[in-house]
Order: sequence, then C-alpha cells, then structure tokens
Amino acid sequence: MLWRLGHIVTLALLGSVAQHQLGAEQQFAVPPARALPDGESVA
Repeated sequence: MLWRLGHIVTLALLGSVAQHQLGAEQQFAVPPARALPDGESVA
C-alpha cells in the first residue's frame, strides 16, 4: 500500500515538473514571436 502511494506521489511530482518545463519552454518561445512583429513595425 505504501509503495503504491509513493508511486502516485512520484508520478504527480514528475507530472508537475513536466508541466513546469513545458511552461518554461512556452515562455522562452513566446517573446521572440512577439519581438519579431514589433521589430518589423518599428523598422
């Protein structure tokens, strides 16, 4: 029973870490996409 609970907690932690990494990748990917139209409009 305890190992099952630990397994669930481990999966939850891995899921939260994966979501955090996806969020970080989206944050890094979004600024260049916004910067390009701004640069074009300024130029």
